[in-house]
Amino acid sequence: MATKTGSATNATDQTHLAGLTPCIFPRLGPKSQHHRTKRPMTARIVLQEPRKLQELAKSGSSALSNALAFAWAMVLRCYTDSEDVCFAYQETGSGAAIGGDMSIARVKVHDDTTLTELVEDKKGECIISIPYRTDVPFGKAGAAKVAEKLLFNTALVLRTPTNVGMPTEAAINSRQGSTMLPEQCRIRVVAKHFNGMITIFLEWWSSEMTMDQSMDVASTFDKILTTTLNSPQVRVEEVDFFTDRHLKRVLSWNSKPLERIDKCIHEVFHEQVRQRGNHEAIHAWDGRFTYAEFDEVTSRLANRLIQMGVGPEVRVPCCFEKSKWYPVAIFAVMKAGGAFVPFDPSHPIPRLQSLIQKLGAHILLCSANHADRLSEGICTVTPVDQGLINRLPQLSGPPTADNAAYLIFTSGSTGEPKGTVIEHASYVSGADAHAPALAISENSRALNFAAHTFDASLVEILTPLLVGGTVCIPSEEDRMNDIVGVINRMRVNLATLTPSFINFIPPAEVPGLKSLVLAGEAMSQSHVDAWSHINLINGYGPTESSVCAVTNSHMTADSEPTDIGFPIGLHCWVVNPRDHNRLVPPGCVGELLLEGPSLAREYLNNPEKTEDAFICDLAWAKSVNGKPRRFYKTGDLVRYNSFEGSLNYAGRKDTQIKFHGQRIELGEIEHHIVADPNVSHGLVLFPKKGCCKGRIVAVFTLSCLVGDLMNPTPLKLVSHSQKNAAVKEMRQRLAANLPSYMVPTMWLCVEAFPMLSSRKLDRKAISTWVDEIDGELFLQVAMSGKDDDDEHETEGTKPNEVEDKLRRVWARVLNLPGNRIGLNQSFLSLGGDSLRR
Repeated sequence: MATKTGSATNATDQTHLAGLTPCIFPRLGPKSQHHRTKRPMTARIVLQEPRKLQELAKSGSSALSNALAFAWAMVLRCYTDSEDVCFAYQETGSGAAIGGDMSIARVKVHDDTTLTELVEDKKGECIISIPYRTDVPFGKAGAAKVAEKLLFNTALVLRTPTNVGMPTEAAINSRQGSTMLPEQCRIRVVAKHFNGMITIFLEWWSSEMTMDQSMDVASTFDKILTTTLNSPQVRVEEVDFFTDRHLKRVLSWNSKPLERIDKCIHEVFHEQVRQRGNHEAIHAWDGRFTYAEFDEVTSRLANRLIQMGVGPEVRVPCCFEKSKWYPVAIFAVMKAGGAFVPFDPSHPIPRLQSLIQKLGAHILLCSANHADRLSEGICTVTPVDQGLINRLPQLSGPPTADNAAYLIFTSGSTGEPKGTVIEHASYVSGADAHAPALAISENSRALNFAAHTFDASLVEILTPLLVGGTVCIPSEEDRMNDIVGVINRMRVNLATLTPSFINFIPPAEVPGLKSLVLAGEAMSQSHVDAWSHINLINGYGPTESSVCAVTNSHMTADSEPTDIGFPIGLHCWVVNPRDHNRLVPPGCVGELLLEGPSLAREYLNNPEKTEDAFICDLAWAKSVNGKPRRFYKTGDLVRYNSFEGSLNYAGRKDTQIKFHGQRIELGEIEHHIVADPNVSHGLVLFPKKGCCKGRIVAVFTLSCLVGDLMNPTPLKLVSHSQKNAAVKEMRQRLAANLPSYMVPTMWLCVEAFPMLSSRKLDRKAISTWVDEIDGELFLQVAMSGKDDDDEHETEGTKPNEVEDKLRRVWARVLNLPGNRIGLNQSFLSLGGDSLRR
């Protein structure tokens, strides 16, 4: 592998490092192992094709070094999910010490490149090697712009013959003699090439991997080398990393039989009515029901719904604030044979009307508070209250386990929400597995906190009632402003909350809370530190799996926050993100597929998206009893913790995000922005770093101001006066069509967008620019979100005492200077949202 001359501090080498993201091999061992005594470990990699590798070496040392470098680069691509990887590289003689003069190897492993092109590297573009300064710590580049970053934590060493000091065969095969692994080096591959023989060893720290995990890595490395030697014309995207060793381990983790429970949700509920009729089922701010009372009330309403034409597969929207009447409504719909569809009364009327049309609904249930507002719609509105119940006789309808129980709408990339259809048997099968995993039992007093349109609310309402627990329902006011008081007054001992929201609850103030499920967003180490003294549970699951699919039910102080745990009632498979017909090795990043009886039936009236997301006949999945196996593609990236088979969450593979627990397709927001006649191009981002981190950011160009689309470098913001009116108009349009949590809080109007040669938007360049926005520019944008009245605010205007106090609170919450907040600016225009209120 040719090494470029010069120092890693010169301009040329800084250019070669430019745009390189850190290539950090993940720690595969459990966190508890990380705290144990650190010991260097070594194992020999058993090669499948040693003779072919020896033949390759005869053609020159560069061919061998390139083959090894490429193979290790492919391993890094597999484990880090990056096409641009780097590692430390050294080629040394038999008598030289490992760890002396080294290089930084940067390898670009693109899908359409063949293995031959990579190994031969004829253009010199795939593998770039830069001298590595030994006066800086391992893994740091030494270049000024990247000196503070740990760029890599792995190394590859090739030891070749010299004229003196030729080793014996015993020395060649010995695992001894290597210098100590650098502290920051997680894995080092050492290849010895002497007397025509090639032996390869893997070295690692005992705190980072177990022996089994290291053998998984070794197996992957050898599989890639073998493919390179036997099928050199294969493209990178066609390389299969998966080995028989990997298959054996993954099959053992998914060996538990999957069982479907053919019962309706309300049938399982009736079992609890018979066992504990006088036990409290609902404890709400506006009233209570025992199991027997709840059964009677819901049966009466079900009879009324049957008379109105509700039966199997009839969809009934239910639009309620937090109240005892919401669970009454949804159980009545199910008893009548219909499928309930949660609506949020705070959503814009046009959006609700659009969903009603999509559902083909002719009946809508709501609270009395919203009857007038919703009566202008296109279906019959029936307010549910005690007066209605008192006028109804008893009786119920006969749905089956195959009928739809409910539909949940989530954001869709085309601008249209997707309606996920869940059958009774699917939810019952899922609840049977997730109830014990989430600590839901007959002793649970479960908080119903989530919005009804958020699928977590179903676990908070339905599942406790299926196992004999009590559902605790606060008022909307207390839900947002006094959740600590709610937990204490209602004696809540189980809560399911988002990581963002739990930050507002001091653990000491809720001593009665015994179990906490954090779901909807990635958990952080601070959550583990704060809550691991109680039963802390990390929950994961898409709507399409009947809410819950994977849980880490026993989080301790040593648990990794990204460890989402084990599948519950499902099998989990990790596949190549670009090809679901190929599994990836344990420890490598891949897309999560779910298989089991709790999967959804379909997306309502959308066979194309259903076919894309719910797949059958995979190359690696044999049919069972002649029946095809069905899988759901989650779009989530995970990796197996190969020491035990649990899963680590690694992110999303598309533009879908979780924002305060709500699943959002950024494409749906983009759809509404680019529909504006004043907008030429639009892009919506959710940065994971920088000043805009954690905010929905809209970047757009105005039709009247579009400049040079090919090379607007750097991107330039349009002045405040030119874009303010357009932003205000777009905000209003989005607020009228989307829930408030989907409206961007940062609006960046630029002169022009960069484009690729294909004339597509250069999304990566725009995303990088947003990530790198500095504090001053961020403030400039944040402070520009003024209402029209701000223009009339005079310089000498002083706030009164209340305004000044409110300004200071906003400044602290939003991390903005108080003296830059205008008296007439709105909280939302400054980047605030419901969780920052």
